Amino acid sequence: MKALLEKIPLRDEKSLLVRHFAIPYFNAPFHFHPEYELTYIVNGTGKRFVGASIDNFEPGDLILLGSNVSHYWRSDAEYYQHQERRSEAIVVQFSIHFAEQIIGQMPEFRAVMNLLAQSFHGIQFLLNQPLANSLEQLVEQKGVNQVCAFLELLDQLASHSATRLLNATVSHANAKETGNDRMQRIVEFTLTNFQRDVTLHEAADLANLTVTSFCRYFRKYTSKTYIDYLNEIRISHARKLLIDSRLSVQEIGLISGFQNLSNFHRLFKQQTGLSPLAYRKETH
Repeated sequence: MKALLEKIPLRDEKSLLVRHFAIPYFNAPFHFHPEYELTYIVNGTGKRFVGASIDNFEPGDLILLGSNVSHYWRSDAEYYQHQERRSEAIVVQFSIHFAEQIIGQMPEFRAVMNLLAQSFHGIQFLLNQPLANSLEQLVEQKGVNQVCAFLELLDQLASHSATRLLNATVSHANAKETGNDRMQRIVEFTLTNFQRDVTLHEAADLANLTVTSFCRYFRKYTSKTYIDYLNEIRISHARKLLIDSRLSVQEIGLISGFQNLSNFHRLFKQQTGLSPLAYRKETH
């Protein structure tokens, strides 16, 4: 699956594009664009892809993406099956020109420019209710008022301390690689097959590489092994099932692709700091 170039309808007379989507499920393909993007999930659940990062998303998810960072939000299966379910998002997009020639010229926005310089990693904003309130108000505003409100929001984002880099160990040069055809074939294959026993030989064949070359390639561009990446996806799926289902911990481990229950417990605690049972108790 190759990331597609999206053309954002920003015109000369418009500095930013603010849209509120309310649809049965998020249907944008894996894509990238030169514009920066701020996405806030109002309603809906599923998997979020940003570069080489994959994680669950839910209402309240707020992500800042840098220029040309490949991304997409895939809704959970029930949103495709039940049309009465609704997925909602507020998306703000603005150009590099607006960032560099307008914001970048004002010394008061140095912190904002530092934030944008880090956005190629993909930045998640945690504990973000004040930011979400500002975003919801932004949808209702127009013209100069909207631009001024957005600049104020950017200042809030730059001073917000509860953040997480989605691709923290990936360099700016390597971040571009996650949008290419080979890497996206690997990502899509892994997402489709993580619940079964996946071998390095399969992934390497998909990438048209030997196993040794594939392991070197994958670590170079994601700073992790393929098996670590595969297990991250499995644990991400298990976390969602622990919250949303009544299945036993053993059943969830098996459904998520772990044939060995002790290995499931070990990796789950390694990634979350909690045992699966403790995680379920804490999130209910």
